[in-house]
Amino acid sequence: MDGLSLYDKIISVENLFSAFYEFRQGKRHKSEVPEFEYDLEKNIFQLKRELKKFTYEPLSPKVFKVSEPKPRFIQAACVRDRIVHRALVRVINSIFEPTFIYDSYACRIGKGTLNAVKRLERFWIKESKNYTQKIYFLKGDIRKYFDSIDHKILMAIIKKRVFCPKTIWLIKRILARQEASCKGIKIEQGKGLPIGNLTSQLFANIYLNELDEFVKHRLRVKFYIRYVDDFVIVSKGREYLVSLIEPIEGFLKECLKLDLHPVKRKIFSSRSGVDFLGYFIRPYYKIIRFGNIKRFLRRISRYKKTGRWEEKKEQSLAAWMGYASQGNSYNLLRNIRLHLA
Repeated sequence: MDGLSLYDKIISVENLFSAFYEFRQGKRHKSEVPEFEYDLEKNIFQLKRELKKFTYEPLSPKVFKVSEPKPRFIQAACVRDRIVHRALVRVINSIFEPTFIYDSYACRIGKGTLNAVKRLERFWIKESKNYTQKIYFLKGDIRKYFDSIDHKILMAIIKKRVFCPKTIWLIKRILARQEASCKGIKIEQGKGLPIGNLTSQLFANIYLNELDEFVKHRLRVKFYIRYVDDFVIVSKGREYLVSLIEPIEGFLKECLKLDLHPVKRKIFSSRSGVDFLGYFIRPYYKIIRFGNIKRFLRRISRYKKTGRWEEKKEQSLAAWMGYASQGNSYNLLRNIRLHLA
């Protein structure tokens, strides 16, 4: 495949098959997956033909509302479109991954929430000289981030590194959101990324990497960490953190058409501890937020009601226990094991 163009690599049969098998993991219980797999070879070659002739048109996604961790609408693309999303990401991710700063932790191999929390703890230790000095944290959150991403700005950023016109066509095809509505909620064209798509995760990182570069290279901030649209800056000086707010807000508004959330933007001292990515962190220990425990128990309750608990039990318990074990949660883990016994 080395001699192929970028687009040819994306739409190659090998890449499309690999994209399907990656997507299928953990989703065989969904009826549309075995239906697509029943005529897998026929469906993949049909998808290849549509992409090669530029007649590919994404289908309308299923739109539904979830309430955890907060109310929001999820757009679930059909199997064929998810294969295209993954096939695209499999190829172009290697172009953008080297451009991301080290301390961007969302949706990247080898990163994730646990590594982000550990990194923040290391920042705290370094800046406070092993917890012997008081330090400060600036926490920021982008208001309605996924809904606010501007397609023109995103495409301009992507075109700095993707020079293949055919690949640009496919990205625009995916971004082009047909006017749709769900329970009176209008989806604005030209703005926003649908939550639930693999492409949205990559595009969201590409978009806010502009902020990362600004903070690290223009403002020269040493201890900065970002996970999706949440970021934290650590410093000994409160006034220094105050001085960063205006340039960050200005950059977001002028260059990315984004706004910091006025309520969630805050500066506080290390004496208060840090609430970050589901953990409440203090020197020498961290505990899981109570809201995360409630959501886990509610998810188990839903699985039991739908008869899927035995199917999901091993996987769900292992994943959540691994997450919880990163905190000081011995009694919590023991009580949950007893509760589920």
